[in-house]
Amino acid sequence: MCVSIVERRVFTSWGHGAAHLQFWIEVWGGEQVSLDRVGEGNITVANPAVPITGTIQPRTLKKKLGALHFQSGFASRLLLCRPPTSAKQWSDADVSEDLDERHQRLLRSLYALEDRGGDEETPMPRLSPAAKERWISFYNEANEQLHREHEGPARSARAKSINHAARLALIFHLCSVDRAEANEEVERPILSRAITVAQWGLRETLRVYETLGLGAECLDPPERFLQQLPSTFSTSEAKEVAETEDVARRTLFKWLKELQKDGLLTKIRRGQYQKTEAGP
Repeated sequence: MCVSIVERRVFTSWGHGAAHLQFWIEVWGGEQVSLDRVGEGNITVANPAVPITGTIQPRTLKKKLGALHFQSGFASRLLLCRPPTSAKQWSDADVSEDLDERHQRLLRSLYALEDRGGDEETPMPRLSPAAKERWISFYNEANEQLHREHEGPARSARAKSINHAARLALIFHLCSVDRAEANEEVERPILSRAITVAQWGLRETLRVYETLGLGAECLDPPERFLQQLPSTFSTSEAKEVAETEDVARRTLFKWLKELQKDGLLTKIRRGQYQKTEAGP
């Protein structure tokens, strides 16, 4: 299974609270970030760029990702995929010298690009007229689908997939032109390939959410509890579920009040409740 976080220290920092999550969210946005570490002092990065990719066991991912990661927006920034497995077969195929040299030239050209993050005089790549037409079509269609999506992890993932398409277009553009042409227009074929990859990434991410049951992980305990109840239920039914889940009676009534306050639950009459349409 592939996920956009692999390095051990980065992955471990997921569980260190909101401060660490906010750090990585700001890094994803390319904003100046600062982090204070005990014994290490303050670390400030003006123009962060941290492309990270790798693999993780599905069970570990499900264990590590919780409500905080979804509610903070951290989880929606991850592109996940879980390709189907197949039996390994021997192959004598190898990387040709020509391909290896082309790859090295590409890396050298990318490293040679000047840091344009703080240089206002350096023009940034723009979309060609044909590419802009394609982008507007994609943008409108993606936002129409987003508008129809209910609140939750799927909606957040769809929102970020639009950003992913733009980022991939810039990456593909820089990988396909010479250094001198880095500021030229992004052409429609490049943008179309980026959109295709972003849409594939979204489908894969949503598939991982579904297969691992990550949708419920974005919910707080009261909302997860509410998912286990029918659309209309009585206090006695709620008590039965609470007993099964080892939820104290005091906590149960506290949750019922919180759910009503959040607009997820309506009290029809004494001892009778009904989920709202926005509820889980």
